[in-house]
Amino acid sequence: IPLRVLPILHCAGWRVLTLREAAATHARDRVFVVFIDSDGSSSQSRVLEPGESIVFGRHDEARLHHTSMDVSLRHVAIAVAPSSTAAAPLIRVWDLATDRPFKTEDGMFTKALTADGPVFASVGAVHLAVIPLGVLPKKLPIGTRALWQALPARDVLSRVAGGSAVRPVPEPRERFPGQITRVTRVRSAAPPQDCAPGMAVAQLCLTTDEASRTYRISLEALERGILIGRYHRCLSIAGELQRLSRVHLLISKIGKDVVAIDTASSFGSTRSIDRSFETAVLAEHDKMLLANVLLVEWRYDRLVLA
Repeated sequence: IPLRVLPILHCAGWRVLTLREAAATHARDRVFVVFIDSDGSSSQSRVLEPGESIVFGRHDEARLHHTSMDVSLRHVAIAVAPSSTAAAPLIRVWDLATDRPFKTEDGMFTKALTADGPVFASVGAVHLAVIPLGVLPKKLPIGTRALWQALPARDVLSRVAGGSAVRPVPEPRERFPGQITRVTRVRSAAPPQDCAPGMAVAQLCLTTDEASRTYRISLEALERGILIGRYHRCLSIAGELQRLSRVHLLISKIGKDVVAIDTASSFGSTRSIDRSFETAVLAEHDKMLLANVLLVEWRYDRLVLA
């Protein structure tokens, strides 16, 4: 990450909660999320608790909102695992089928990743920092350089790459020593269409008043994230579904749970009777209603995914 974007981690601004302030006022199981412009300024940051998610994009409903044309209406989703036995919360980050996956600090274009420590990524000229407060020393050092060096080396547990052949960029010149990003597992992105019956770990049924379609879901596709919406790369169904957002819902695995995330949709997502949600842990058999027009029925074997 270029040094010019780092002051936001240390210097207080009048409109944005800084990492130092977040660490002083929030529990250590929380996760600090901020976007940083190329000049080092920022106007929005958030603190997520376990089981919470956030969407970054140009759409007015996005809780992290940016006006840059580098950013899609709904570009990136970030979620914290509902529970974790590890010292740091488990974090997942997804590209929302934008054709412009986010780039991590080691130069890899990425469509989804899992990490239990800090994540630094960029979308065009906009940078995203995702930092679990639990990995920070209880007493933060003074100064941007010292604070940067206090962050642990990044350890990405798994990654769905932006292509089948991904090469890191050369080592950047502007970099503090001792900061290494290590990736445990890399996969290429799986297409959203039906998988072979023997590869399926779940079924997803989409139903409207006029039609119904069932998809078989592979474990690889679930890790990448299943998107439902009108966008051509999402799972969808024929019919007039204008109330359905182009990218409306994300279903994916985080830790031992499968979660559904409403991706800043215009008309919302509900479970049961009028129980709206932003992030929900799915049962083995669950139902959701999107924009009051599309019924989503989800079935999977918890033991297979554990």
